[in-house]
Amino acid sequence: MMKKISRRDFLQGSAAGILGTAVTGILGGSMNLAAKASEGELTVVKIVGYNSSRTTADGETHYLRDYINDPNSLRWQRLVSDLAERGVQLEVELIEEDQYETYSQTAFATSLDADMMNISYVSDEMRLNLVENGKFWALDDLIDQYSDGTAKEFFETGDGEMERKMSQLEDGKIYWKQSITIGDYHGAEVGAPLTFAIRYDWLEKLGLDIPNSPDELFDALKAFQDQDVNGTGLADEVASISTASFTNGLAQCFGVGTDYVYVDEAAGVATSAWYDEGVKTYIEYMQRLYQAGLLETSGLDSEKEVENKLSGRYEWTTLSVYEASVQTPEGEPKTYYVPITFEAIEGVTPLVVQQAGFQLKGGDGFAVLADTKVPEAVAALLDYLCSSEYQVLTDWGIEGYNYIVNDDGTKEFIEGTAEDTVDVQLYDMALWALSILPRYEIKDRYEELLSLVSSGIDLGYEEGFTLKGEYIDRVYSGVYGSVNYSIDGVVAVATQEESARITELSVDLATYSSELLSKLIFGQASLDDWDTYIADMQRLGLDEIIEIYQTRYDRAHS
Repeated sequence: MMKKISRRDFLQGSAAGILGTAVTGILGGSMNLAAKASEGELTVVKIVGYNSSRTTADGETHYLRDYINDPNSLRWQRLVSDLAERGVQLEVELIEEDQYETYSQTAFATSLDADMMNISYVSDEMRLNLVENGKFWALDDLIDQYSDGTAKEFFETGDGEMERKMSQLEDGKIYWKQSITIGDYHGAEVGAPLTFAIRYDWLEKLGLDIPNSPDELFDALKAFQDQDVNGTGLADEVASISTASFTNGLAQCFGVGTDYVYVDEAAGVATSAWYDEGVKTYIEYMQRLYQAGLLETSGLDSEKEVENKLSGRYEWTTLSVYEASVQTPEGEPKTYYVPITFEAIEGVTPLVVQQAGFQLKGGDGFAVLADTKVPEAVAALLDYLCSSEYQVLTDWGIEGYNYIVNDDGTKEFIEGTAEDTVDVQLYDMALWALSILPRYEIKDRYEELLSLVSSGIDLGYEEGFTLKGEYIDRVYSGVYGSVNYSIDGVVAVATQEESARITELSVDLATYSSELLSKLIFGQASLDDWDTYIADMQRLGLDEIIEIYQTRYDRAHS
């Protein structure tokens, strides 16, 4: 890896040739920009967002307001210089984070002094009302009239076209820009998986293999208790598997979806977990685990994990934070959760819960206010946000400081700069998600996997988390089926009518589904009355809500 250039050297020495005169001018004279703006050479675009914060590895909390006003915040300064070349200067109004939701709900009652606003805390229903009342520019109209062509091309091809399909309203137009994340694994679009994972260090301690069937999993969890694997003298080793939700990684081994309504993407069909072939068999298996005392049912999952009592848990498979929180006895191996997926029913494809390979950042949105007096400048900003230049800046940073370009055209982070500078740790506050600007991110899932594997070395495992890495590779290679963990991640934005009906139906359906599942697992309701339960849910609108989501899915994927 290339030697890291220090911030000081970058600013004072070799950086001059890399950043060029534009950034040097900004770092040395933001007053010059203000003077140019007053002369009409730069047009001010005012953005309203909130003052987000990040805590760095040294335990210090840094705020966005300080970051964007610091001349040493290199990525932000590069963004400023890029926009200056386009004739745009940003003015940012930041509301305190704990006040922003309330602010968002009341801001539109008066005339807002802004051109663009973060509407992430504005409900879907309220957004649609604001569109109907003419509070937002249609981005299509803005682009058609003022774009230099970058945004127009973006929304007509590839990822931008997919964003359009998922975001457009009944009139075929989009009214807010969202953050995009693309998960890339050797050229394939994939999302991070969530799975049920078992304590591999406990399996090794007892000489057991990784379970590959329901019976093997039951036997392993029972052995943990019978042999007092955590050494407390109590049968307190229990698995954290949700009994009120199908989204737990284990239900998916039985081919069961994630909720009372979800999308089977392989078939392109909206359906219900209650309609899946393996759902009764799954419930019977959960009854068996519960009756044997192998499930955590107190609601104290986090406490029991820290106390070294969880035998398994549902987790983001690409993270290792769970292992780090467990307090294992001195002299015992460090915790190692290994993910498992197996065919629980012969002939029924096991599923893995995954993010979509193409994701719109859940709930976020950045809207252009209809009262803006500078639509040309806002369109120039939108062109920039849709450019490859912006995507590289948000993903990689600044060439020569954060990354280098190899002879074959691939990029490589410069050692150290990806983790240990305040600038890099905090740049996402300024450039990404729920703050002031959306992000267009290409996430390298292979690098993420390698980082996960190596994190196991830090916990004392000679080969790192190799088993996790091998499992994730199988997931990304399509060995298992998949189901999206968020139905809203694969369907188009709801119309007003759809939104109102979903709100009306979902409260009772969600409650009924959750309570029924728990009662069945705990033996408080009988599987003999299955047809009655399904009829009850259908009366509450189960088939209707499935149809609504099918329509939304078809709209996004037509």
